[in-house]
Parts: sequence; C-alpha cells; structure tokens
Amino acid sequence: ATHDDYDVMRDTVIMLESHISRIRRFNFWSEIPFGSCLINRVSYHLHRYHAPQLTDICLKFGFPPGTSNENRHVIAMARPARVPLFNSAPQLQHQTLRGIDLQFPLSGLRSLDLFDIIPTQWSLHDLSIDSPALEELRLLWLHPMRDPSRFNSCPTEYLFPALCSLVVSFIPYWNDLDHSISALALMSCPNLEFLEIRGPFVPNTAVSFFDPTLLARLHTLC
Repeated sequence: ATHDDYDVMRDTVIMLESHISRIRRFNFWSEIPFGSCLINRVSYHLHRYHAPQLTDICLKFGFPPGTSNENRHVIAMARPARVPLFNSAPQLQHQTLRGIDLQFPLSGLRSLDLFDIIPTQWSLHDLSIDSPALEELRLLWLHPMRDPSRFNSCPTEYLFPALCSLVVSFIPYWNDLDHSISALALMSCPNLEFLEIRGPFVPNTAVSFFDPTLLARLHTLC
C-alpha cells in the first residue's frame, strides 16, 4: 500500500462523514488487508460514527502475503474480536464479507455472503444463536472445518430455523485434505427450500452435507 492509497481512502471517508447518518448501503473493496496500518487509519475514522439507516454492507479485503489458511476465516462472536467498521448499525440486514469479521448486530441479519473462510464449531454456534432471522446464506470457496477430530468426538447440529436459501462452493483441493468435514454437516436447516452447489469440487457427501431426510421442504437443487 502506498501513501497515495491512504490519501484516496482518507478523502473518501471525509467526504462520507456528513452523510453517514443517511447511508443505507456501503461497499468497501480493497486488496489491502484489513488490520493493516493503512486500513486501520481509515476504519478508525469510520468507527466514530453511528449508521442508523445502514441495511446493506459489502466489505472485501485482501489477505497479507503468506497468510496461512488458519487465518482465513470469519468468526461470529458475542463480543467481536475486532472493532466493527461503524460504531453501530442497528438496521443491518445484508452482509457480504471477505477478509473481515462479521459486523454486528446479527439479530436482524437476513442474508450473508462469506468468501474464502474456515468455519469453526464456535463460529457456527454463535451465528446460529445470534442470527435467528437469517434466510439466505452463500459460502463461496468454503474450506473444511477446523479441528475435525473434535467434531468426530462430539457431533453437534446448529439450528438455522429461518434459512431457506443456501449457495455453496468448495475449495478445489478439498479432496487432498485428510479427514475433511464441511460446515454443512453441522447445520440443521428444516425450512431450506433452495440449494445450489457451484463448481466441480464436491467433498465426501457422507461427512459434508445435511442429512437429506431432514430437508422436507427442499424444492430446488442446482
């Protein structure tokens, strides 16, 4: 990242400051990693503001060079590990994220798009508890669950009662990984109606998909 990059971002934030209370949709894309000094300076300015009308947010950041797969994930937590982009966004309903943690609150979340993540049991647990209204979920370039041995010793399902649409694609080298388990195997979605599986890479269905007998309302499979 260069000084010019920072100048552009800073000027954009300054321009937005007087409008943030009215913003309903906010898109921020950068190949610079979230958490870098450059982005931290920009997010520091935004965090001072409340966004009472914000309903849609799209945040995509790059990963630092050499970042291990272990650090490519989005974690839902009751108390976020990182400071959210805005001080508050109580009307937030739609999120598209890459390279940044979930933005809170999740109570009104209706749709969520996540790119290139490694789920954990705890992140699924928190997401299922904190987002009861979630209706649409897209998991693109999904990685296997972290620590599959823990899942084998203590299998658990997490309920997503409102989820009716799910789109998923898997990383291409999934089948080269031993004991790979998909997050889908931990999700209970009794009202799922639409399921789309993208791309040619599909993991072992025995340990990576829902129990088909529980998808009583499914009417579209792509």
